[in-house]
Amino acid sequence: MIRRRLRVLLGLLALGFLVVLGRLFSMQVVSAEEYEVEAFRRLQRIIYLPPRRGTILDRDGRPLAINEPGYDLMVIPAEVKEESVRRIAALLDLSSQELADCFQEVEGAIRKEVARERARHEKDSGRSASPRLVQKIERHFRKESWLLLPDLLDEAKLLEIYVFPDRYPGFTVRGRAIRRYPAGDAACHLLGHMSKIRAEEYDDLRRAGYFMNDLVGRSGIESICETRLRGQQGLEVVTRDHRNRAGDTLYDDEARAGQDVVLSLDLALQQRAEAVLDRVLEEVATRAALRGDPPPGGAAAVVLDVRTGDVYCMASSPRFDVNRVAKDYAALVADEGGPLHDRTVAPPRVAPPGSVF
Repeated sequence: MIRRRLRVLLGLLALGFLVVLGRLFSMQVVSAEEYEVEAFRRLQRIIYLPPRRGTILDRDGRPLAINEPGYDLMVIPAEVKEESVRRIAALLDLSSQELADCFQEVEGAIRKEVARERARHEKDSGRSASPRLVQKIERHFRKESWLLLPDLLDEAKLLEIYVFPDRYPGFTVRGRAIRRYPAGDAACHLLGHMSKIRAEEYDDLRRAGYFMNDLVGRSGIESICETRLRGQQGLEVVTRDHRNRAGDTLYDDEARAGQDVVLSLDLALQQRAEAVLDRVLEEVATRAALRGDPPPGGAAAVVLDVRTGDVYCMASSPRFDVNRVAKDYAALVADEGGPLHDRTVAPPRVAPPGSVF
């Protein structure tokens, strides 16, 4: 009886040993290359290099739209540790709630990407995505770099994160160009403005190399010359050690800057015309108020060379500061004066004239 039990026990031990050997054989021989690739992938990081956007100049080379250096705090959710979150909060003087709100936005963006990728898979394959596939898609996006905090201004704190990445695993600093308009509201309608990519247009723009957090020209020259101004994005692949420190560069494809755009516009004449329009509108509004009449709906002035077709001035009033359009957009839309409307093209709420003269 004892011998029988001993044989059963030895048989079970032998079976277990064979299972372990089989698993080791599978990992080290059959799937060795797959695991090697996966291990190597975890030790490298892909960094997308945004291109410098081209500047916009007037006919004499005076800057109308330029780029200034800016920095964003990026996060890779799959690499974040609790200790690094506490350190980032302390370094940037953020409350736990403020940082939690930022992470909630990132999680929301990841869920949207997962849903979009799942829907694309189901459309292409004609069948529902399995839970395992959905988890794989989510893991993929959680290993990507996401915008956590834009426009960080304290260079000393940014340098701390950049120099000591092992203290802040999962967090990186991304340099980018911030669009600035030195002339403020001058020629604002002609220059146009930029904004983030909308969810409904992302599928089309991603094929052209855009990312979800990228800015795109929405109106004016910024929109018309988007392809020329944007440039071409670069790519860098670097290795990382176990302490998250940068190592060798495996691949480096530099970003290609966008082309500058020179307009026939004369900035000095543009500003002079806008000042005249503002003064005249103020005088007319004062007289209208004394008579009990409604205020004027705005004004416009265009100066061009009839021989060459060059436009020297396209002034429209009221206007807006292009540098603040993102922050003030809701108020600008609600403004009954219609500052977003370019009156040099078509006055708002006015029927087109019946004659070309």
